[in-house]
Amino acid sequence: SRMWWVVQNPGSGHKIAFISTNAEIKVMQFFFMLGLRKEDILLIKEPTRFDSIIVPDQSYYYQNGYKDKAMMAFNAIRDSVTPAGYKKVYLTRRKLNDILNEEYFENYYRSLGYEIISPEDLPIEEQVAVMAGCEEVACTNGTLQHQILFCPDGVKLTVLNKVRQPFTQQFWVNQARSAKCTFIDVAMNFLPHLHHESCYLLMPTTYWKQYVAEQGRVFSSDDEVSVRDFVVDYRELWTRLMTKRSGTWLEAYKKFTLADVVAGFHKYILDCEIVQEDQKKLDDVFQ
Repeated sequence: SRMWWVVQNPGSGHKIAFISTNAEIKVMQFFFMLGLRKEDILLIKEPTRFDSIIVPDQSYYYQNGYKDKAMMAFNAIRDSVTPAGYKKVYLTRRKLNDILNEEYFENYYRSLGYEIISPEDLPIEEQVAVMAGCEEVACTNGTLQHQILFCPDGVKLTVLNKVRQPFTQQFWVNQARSAKCTFIDVAMNFLPHLHHESCYLLMPTTYWKQYVAEQGRVFSSDDEVSVRDFVVDYRELWTRLMTKRSGTWLEAYKKFTLADVVAGFHKYILDCEIVQEDQKKLDDVFQ
């Protein structure tokens, strides 16, 4: 958020200092794409004194918004590569093995001419090159949607919500990039879940069907998929991943009760919301 200064002052001759608790910064390649050399960068791991320092203002705040220079570093990184030539891409997370039925949506967007990309398979420069010329991007919600920071202004973004909670930081990203964004709830996670260190079941929900119709396409019986076809696989994946989750995230699961599990089964397995009276009864007993 402070790297706009480097873009605005190329070849300044100043060292660029970062506080780092690690041996290296994982995103160092981004700084090289801004024109910095390794010898220009100081990683501060212990108390260090300087004769003088420049501390640029933050140009954006991860959760809360941005200022006028927010896009300078992202634009400079984007402009440092040759666009890969893709106009429409679908960014998939299927290879991360924490999601079920994403291939359904991959096939839909592939039929519309989207290139299916797994960003984790590509080095940073190639990831940026993929986004640099994109006019339309589709993906699930999470960090994938932030990739439009390296797109041209006015990009069309379609976000498939794998969890129902929005990622509020994406709102300022969309605004700063002048993105035309559509959010669609395709989540059918009937077991307790979080936005991170969880697993996700994606389905053609009523919201998805409405979206398809609004795009002028016909949702036929061949496009229908039943959640019952994935009940066992989803429970197996959920159970397997639960034991792998960190203690910090397991603590967050304490907020869920048996009432939440029953409500999830009602909504996604029985395909109807639990009535208010029954919900209150469950809450009174299990909270």
